[in-house]
Amino acid sequence: MKESRWSLVAGRWSVVMALAAVSLLAADRARAADHRPGRAVVRLGDWSVTPLVRDGAGVGREVRGFLALKDPSAVVGDNLASVWFVRGEGGSWSAYSWPEPSHWTAIETVKSLLHIGDGHDGVWPTSEPRGGGAAPAMPEVDVFGVLAGDPFADSVESAGPSRASLVTALVELGHAASGVPLSGAYFAGEGGEHEYAPMSVSGCDEEETLEALALAIEQAGCEDWGEGCEEAVGQMMGQACGWLCWPKTIEEEWLPLNPGTYTPESWVYVRTVFLGGSGVQCWYERWLKRPVKRRCIDISTLCNATVRWEYAEEWVKQEDYCDMDNGPCPSTPSCLDGVPPSPRPQDDEPPEYHPIQL
Repeated sequence: MKESRWSLVAGRWSVVMALAAVSLLAADRARAADHRPGRAVVRLGDWSVTPLVRDGAGVGREVRGFLALKDPSAVVGDNLASVWFVRGEGGSWSAYSWPEPSHWTAIETVKSLLHIGDGHDGVWPTSEPRGGGAAPAMPEVDVFGVLAGDPFADSVESAGPSRASLVTALVELGHAASGVPLSGAYFAGEGGEHEYAPMSVSGCDEEETLEALALAIEQAGCEDWGEGCEEAVGQMMGQACGWLCWPKTIEEEWLPLNPGTYTPESWVYVRTVFLGGSGVQCWYERWLKRPVKRRCIDISTLCNATVRWEYAEEWVKQEDYCDMDNGPCPSTPSCLDGVPPSPRPQDDEPPEYHPIQL
């Protein structure tokens, strides 16, 4: 992975210059009246990341940044609980944090600078109650997870590949550090009233991750994270990071089509087992069949992802027997009439899948 181009490094940007850059957003109020928090929330570990979106004539959908809020139950000591990522020119990003633990201090600041109305207050992914006198407060520069004036800032900046582990250690010790996991692998699930982006990507640096998420929202229409958006994010990641991929197809699990019930075929005689004397066991088998589908993701050399659906008929074999006092075995086993037309624990042979066209 290449060295990050992260814009906010204390040795290159003074705090005054960085905060002046944030203040420029306040002067843009006439054009900022159409900013809003995006409807989708990306989960990165204990953090919920909301895109800050601008819609307007001649602009389309434009992502101007992200606001990351940490789960209050995961905050230890003086941990930083809110980080604002601001998008600059040419894929550059800067970060700012608030020493105050309140999410609403960060939210009210972003609302004030981007002129976002109170009507969007229910969108922000925080469990903290609104109110309590929270007021806008100018944030401080966040340098790879610590404030620019922090005594550990120089050590974090120069830590290189071990930077993430150093910041994680500071977070666990209750230090004033954030540690939003922007590089590495992320996973997200469903939760609350928000739709969560299903992330499963790795290998990008911090700016590349943010830029890829922004491009997925802008170019792939993935603000609501519908079907195909996971692949769109992966494709944007590949483009942003300059990856080359080994071509492959990812095949997900087979899913039943509605109503998903099995259709049993007739029992077929298989063999006779002699028990001694005149007793025999008459063995039969049959197939249970149902239509199923699965999603396949084809990955190209250039990391482009194409989603398609495959359809098949799932065949599950059932085998059972009837005890008879003597032979021969009947072709129609009435003793098996009560066997349910669905797989049982003893029906443990792997199913067969036969492609079909729908």
